[in-house]
Amino acid sequence: ADNCMLRASALTYTTLLSIVPLLALMFSLLKGFGAQNVLEPFLLNNLGIGSQDAVAEIFRYIENTQFGRLGAIGLIVLVLTVLALLSNIEKSFNHIWRVQETRTLMRRFADYFSVVLLSPLLILAAVSISTSLQSQTLVLKLLETAYVGEALLLLFKLIPFVVMWAAFIFLYLFMPNTRVRVQAALVGGVVGGTMWQLLQWGYVYFQVGVGKYNAIYGTMAALPIFIVWLYLSWMIVLFGVELTYAVQNIGTMRQEFGADKVNFACRQRLALTILMLTGESFYRGEKAWSRERIGEDLKLPPRVVSELLDDMVRLNLMAVLCDEGGERLRYQPGRALDALTVQDLFQELREDGASYPQNFRLPTREFVGELEVKIQQAEQGVLGALMVQDLVLRRVAAKGKEEGQG
Repeated sequence: ADNCMLRASALTYTTLLSIVPLLALMFSLLKGFGAQNVLEPFLLNNLGIGSQDAVAEIFRYIENTQFGRLGAIGLIVLVLTVLALLSNIEKSFNHIWRVQETRTLMRRFADYFSVVLLSPLLILAAVSISTSLQSQTLVLKLLETAYVGEALLLLFKLIPFVVMWAAFIFLYLFMPNTRVRVQAALVGGVVGGTMWQLLQWGYVYFQVGVGKYNAIYGTMAALPIFIVWLYLSWMIVLFGVELTYAVQNIGTMRQEFGADKVNFACRQRLALTILMLTGESFYRGEKAWSRERIGEDLKLPPRVVSELLDDMVRLNLMAVLCDEGGERLRYQPGRALDALTVQDLFQELREDGASYPQNFRLPTREFVGELEVKIQQAEQGVLGALMVQDLVLRRVAAKGKEEGQG
């Protein structure tokens, strides 16, 4: 679904181009913490199982990287390469979440820098705690105890899983440019992290045909294995995103399967309803509506809400706002509702898209044109004088009566 296989291929290619600059940037930022001495063995043992030669070669390149010799242009290219990878990850996640907007350039720099800095710090903390615990005298004595020792050994074996769960959860919460619930990210992170660890074991125990690759590729045999591992890893990451999305939108998943079949009459009705809801909040002086709130209130799948709102923004029927912190997008009417008739709204939605004027020269166009004029005249007679504001004010008045009676 969502072209995940194609996107995993693109991310694999981008990762191959960006992995050396990304790790070099991470290690240079955390060199003062002695991160490389801890992270390099961890990454060698956990990344690229079955292709340690390729990963070790990457680390040799990183160790030889001298930032002083890169110059300003070289450093900018290195940073842009890392940003390109993280931007592609965000776009892939946003596509699954049906989000069109990406972060602003300044937010990308700030947020992506946080990822580059925090990710190795979390791994460093987890590895350091694990190593420290295993060397404690009390822990060594407890390991000799029958049941407690077995429980501790199980705990130590679970540490790699916990680290990957935390990494996946952080990724699923942070990377999409939308609000992700913690519960949904927990499910996706635990399943994705577990599958990723199982992939590592699979590379150890089920490396079928590796000997044949050695015969064909020789010293380059580690490269295709590493590429396959990268591709499968991205497939697992994107599967986790799909699962997170499904868990968060479990109530509308059945409607999601029919989201591509939304008819035009339904789009007109939904557009008018959204204008009324957001217009009512605007007149009451309340906070503008978010995509999530619109979807929850109208019981609509995110894909339908996103596509319709994007069309309405493009037609200047809706305006996009940001929260105080600039974190979430909100929507309010993009025009004065006392100057927008229902007929104008429907006409703009109907005429959105390509038109073929050459059809007007066809002989049958004359008969169709007459019918079209009659339909427009009938619609104008019924809806031409009805302002969207009138509907909003009726709703506000009806709600006021209900609140007064309550």
